[in-house]
Amino acid sequence: MPRLSAIGDPVLEELAEQLRFTPRASLLRQIERAEELGALLDVEQQYPREWLIYRVTGFRPADSAAVSTSGRSLLANLSAFVECLCEAAEVKPEDLPEGSMDVDALCKRWGVSRKTIERARRQGLVARRVEASGSRRLMFTPQSADAYAARAAPGPSPQGRRLPDEARRRIIRRALRYQRRFGWSINQCAVRMAGRFGCSSEAIRRMLKRRDAGLGDQAVFAERGPPDEREQERSFRALRRGLRASEVGRRMGRDARAVRRAALVHRVRLLRGLDLRGPRSSVFDRDDAEEVMLHRPGVKERVARGIPREAGSLLELAWHATALDRGPEHELAAAMHFLRARAAGGLEAMDPATPSGEGVDAIETDLRRASRLKMVLVRAELGLLVATARRRLEIEPSQLPERALTSLMDALFAALCASVDRFDPFAGGRLASPAGLALDRAALAWMRANPLERPADTRAKRAPAPSRAACDDRWVDPWQHWLEPDARVPGVLGHLSEEDAWLLRERFGLEGAWPSTLVQIAMRQEMAPAHVARWERRAIATALAAARGGVG
Repeated sequence: MPRLSAIGDPVLEELAEQLRFTPRASLLRQIERAEELGALLDVEQQYPREWLIYRVTGFRPADSAAVSTSGRSLLANLSAFVECLCEAAEVKPEDLPEGSMDVDALCKRWGVSRKTIERARRQGLVARRVEASGSRRLMFTPQSADAYAARAAPGPSPQGRRLPDEARRRIIRRALRYQRRFGWSINQCAVRMAGRFGCSSEAIRRMLKRRDAGLGDQAVFAERGPPDEREQERSFRALRRGLRASEVGRRMGRDARAVRRAALVHRVRLLRGLDLRGPRSSVFDRDDAEEVMLHRPGVKERVARGIPREAGSLLELAWHATALDRGPEHELAAAMHFLRARAAGGLEAMDPATPSGEGVDAIETDLRRASRLKMVLVRAELGLLVATARRRLEIEPSQLPERALTSLMDALFAALCASVDRFDPFAGGRLASPAGLALDRAALAWMRANPLERPADTRAKRAPAPSRAACDDRWVDPWQHWLEPDARVPGVLGHLSEEDAWLLRERFGLEGAWPSTLVQIAMRQEMAPAHVARWERRAIATALAAARGGVG
């Protein structure tokens, strides 16, 4: 989805602000009138504010302030102005005249690249922002394209500048040396030499490709194509362990940008495989939904610690579980469903071809937060889990053999988590009701699949202390398997520097903290998000090295 362009001309910016709430039918007429300006403006002239308002709206303003702007500024911002009006009018494909083209069709018509079209939009080529199938794209009417073509004559130049033969030989020698010494790709070599030889990187890349095309199997820069799904997963797993993208790229024969891109694509694919459906409220669509849902007293403050995986430790935790009151229970469940719904909306609005790293990080952080709130709800119902097991088995669960106890706890825990996902706090009921039914069905199903002989001694026994290796946490959501840090990281925070430990707590919501995005941490630390990402990678690598060294 293309970003909404910013308007840099103050007169157009003021006019766009005034027209935001104009009726849709009037806005569509004003969009057509504004588009016609592309054929009328002269870059060397000054245009009064009054004239511009009249040309767009058909009305002359009552005031006669002596404000004007240049034709050059108007042409540079005219497309952004029209796109802003299209966003306010929610323009649909049926609102466009016949023969309108998208970016790719216009590139094909003129024989130019998408970059050329982007530059043309800043030089008077007017685009309309159209909403279709839940996403937005740029479209160009025939009138707009013809008006720009008449003024700028876009298209490939019939006479290109040819590099001297000596310069071409030097470029080839250098490219071969860069590839031999550093393992650089054809793109890296082209970017490196573009400025030195006074031509574009694309021209150098094409020249090197033409040379390799005549060498067959002896080609130096054999292009491998984009990373496949296996390489994308390898990139994701390597970066998750704190490895540098450049180091991963050397092993895979890719550059660092390709590795980061491959990992991002894999993250998006994992997210799109999730089922985030759940109860909704009309409040979710309000502008202040985050403030209403997440800033209630007790929501962020009730973020729970982990739930032990080992069955004996889970039973021990269940003995001390306390059910929540109605108010906190409904607030936590509503906040959880809001975060899941916002993540689903972000995924739906994301362009799968060009995912944004910050956008993906925001979705992942919302899911981490939702899991933290879900843990509170699940922990509060663990007493019901044990009571159901005791009632159906007619013995204490701790009397079961270790393997049977683990199997039973896993089945009941999965049923409890699913009931929390389905619980609708907006209907007014309590979580204990659907959770009790789900646990009862799960216990009966487990007993049918695992018939047991009743032990002679049915007195409750305290489960033996679990081994240290078995004390990692249970996940309440499927995405935690790849969104949470390595299970060894929380145990070594005390052995890291104060700064690294703080970052990992704030980033992943460890030890009761509220998970934060890279952008949020960057704002707190007055750093660039890219610097925080590198800091996170180093902190994870340090934590894993400490864990491998036996600390914690």
